[in-house]
Amino acid sequence: MKKLISILLTITMLLCITAIVPFNASAATTDKVESGFAYADSQGTWIYEVINDGKECRIIQYKGTKNELKIPDKIPYKISDKITDLPVVEIGDLACDGGSFNHLFYTTNNKITKVKIPNSVRVIGDGAFFWCFDLKEVNMPKALGIIGYSAFENCHSLTSITLPDGLRTIGNNAFAGCSALTNVTLPDGLRTIGEEAFYNCDAFTDIAIPDSVTSIGESAFYQCSSLISVTLPNNIKTIPPSMFAACIALTDITIPESVTTIGNWAFGQCHSLTSITIPDKVRKIENSTFYNCYSLTSITIPDTVITIDTRAFYSCISLTDITLPDSLTTIGDEAFSYCYKVTNITIPDSVTAIGNGAFYGCSSLASVTIPDSVTAIPHNIFAKCSALTSITIPDSVTSIGARAFQYCGRLTSITIPDGVKTIGQWAFESCGISTVKLPDSLTTIE
Repeated sequence: MKKLISILLTITMLLCITAIVPFNASAATTDKVESGFAYADSQGTWIYEVINDGKECRIIQYKGTKNELKIPDKIPYKISDKITDLPVVEIGDLACDGGSFNHLFYTTNNKITKVKIPNSVRVIGDGAFFWCFDLKEVNMPKALGIIGYSAFENCHSLTSITLPDGLRTIGNNAFAGCSALTNVTLPDGLRTIGEEAFYNCDAFTDIAIPDSVTSIGESAFYQCSSLISVTLPNNIKTIPPSMFAACIALTDITIPESVTTIGNWAFGQCHSLTSITIPDKVRKIENSTFYNCYSLTSITIPDTVITIDTRAFYSCISLTDITLPDSLTTIGDEAFSYCYKVTNITIPDSVTAIGNGAFYGCSSLASVTIPDSVTAIPHNIFAKCSALTSITIPDSVTSIGARAFQYCGRLTSITIPDGVKTIGQWAFESCGISTVKLPDSLTTIE
């Protein structure tokens, strides 16, 4: 959505500058090179502008009606009596003609199915083929270095594409919504993959990201629902937020040892992911990183991790065993909520803070060890842990939050330590506890 807004802003700008950037229908003949002017070829088919000190040109609009399109590699340009062939090196960004909105290669009278781009082209501009719904085939030029943002977004009929070895940058949303695209080979020289570059490419089954890639944007492969396997570059340091979120067919992925940061929602809703090993350099498991990973049965968390953030493993309903490292200091809100199959958990002595609802709805959880380093039992922490039979609250605890043990029906006894001053609302509602001794330190029962 934010990319669409950006494109619409571009359109608005183009509308605004139409009055000061005139179109010269006979500009194949001129007395001098005019920068900032739109010119037409002799047939009026190609609208272009002269760039790079009059040495090259950029196509800014196609005015023809052909469905199969061959972009010229050069356009004759006449200065006084001398004709110069200007190489076409760029396909421009979105264009505006006569005050009406047109994409560069998409108009109401023209639905292109095939495009041949000359080898002279180095840049395909932002939105160049945006919304070309019927485009099925594109050849990429050997000289191509940059594919702009949204360049092929929503080209629903595009099934395959070959990217040249010289390509360095794939822009934001470049192939987003190309729902028929089944195979893309990323070249070894590629350096940058933009945000949402392959968002919602439903037909992808596998992707190998070359080691040359050093930057990957957020949500780059978001909702590639057929993606089964991924190869990540060995030198990558960051897996950005939502990179593989909603890739519901993804079963396995190896995170390289070079990774230091895994962003929030990076693997959220990867319903088929069965196991994951987090590299030793990672210090924090971010918000919702493995949210709703229904098939995740095992997770290896290294001793370097100090924080497991909010909903990091929320509703990982197949996860049976969790070993928390001794380095851990913080467990976020609802971090392990609805992990139905976890039967026991030991919270290490290093933990000083546990968030609300951290183990909410863990219905198979029978026993828990809480360390002396914890001073507060937060709201909802073990609510609806219906299998919980025993728990020892350490002497360090001074407060028990609202609904902390609500609906723990098998919990028949509990010892509240002498240091507890506050017990929140419904803390032991619908538990099996028949009697409880309240400490003298208690000052508030909500």
